[in-house]
Amino acid sequence: MNKKTTKKTTKKTTKKTAKQQEPEMTEDMTSLIFLQDLLGPPSAPKKAKVRALALIGTLDEEKSAEVISALIALYESGKVEVPADPKKPNGPKKIIIEPIDFYISTFGGAAHDCAAIYDVMEFIKSQGGIIRTYGLGKIMSAGIPLLAAGSKGHRKAGKNCRMMIHSVSAGVRGPWHEISSEVEEINSIQETYFNMIMENTKLKRPYINRLLKNKLNHYFSAEDAKKMGIVDGIL
Repeated sequence: MNKKTTKKTTKKTTKKTAKQQEPEMTEDMTSLIFLQDLLGPPSAPKKAKVRALALIGTLDEEKSAEVISALIALYESGKVEVPADPKKPNGPKKIIIEPIDFYISTFGGAAHDCAAIYDVMEFIKSQGGIIRTYGLGKIMSAGIPLLAAGSKGHRKAGKNCRMMIHSVSAGVRGPWHEISSEVEEINSIQETYFNMIMENTKLKRPYINRLLKNKLNHYFSAEDAKKMGIVDGIL
């Protein structure tokens, strides 16, 4: 009787101690948990349960890191080996990449963080991947090149989505040599921003200059975006 009681007590104590040693959830673990949820447990087949990600809100370094991590995870997990010739299932194989759905709703944000996401999207497309982009609610500033960077024929916007292109804005003060250096960098950022837009749309530099000649921000509708080649269809 005493021995049995002792055993039970020991078991309970062990369980309680193990429970107390479980790590607490921290903000730094958010991206890791997100990717674990996305990809499933290690024992699961190498295929994401949901092949979609979203950029919602202002784009900053933290959100850029989350989006890039998700894009890379979806790209790597989406590689599937299939027969090069469907008529010869046992013949040579080739790798295809399953499509990625990217939902965007943003007022914009940092140009450098936008460029980082854009470059990852371009890399995935260069490897044969298809990225389907969806603009919802608002696509402004840095959101424009990201929406347009989706694969051609797979870029859509909600019918009530509002969009905006603008010139880069910044405030600079200090000694002239410092101001001159900052102005050069601002011009470089603006060129990068316009180039990212022009690479995947019908817009050319003279037309963009005309749009922004007398105003900082140019607003337009989803239908206008379709005419400009920013999207291919309306949801």
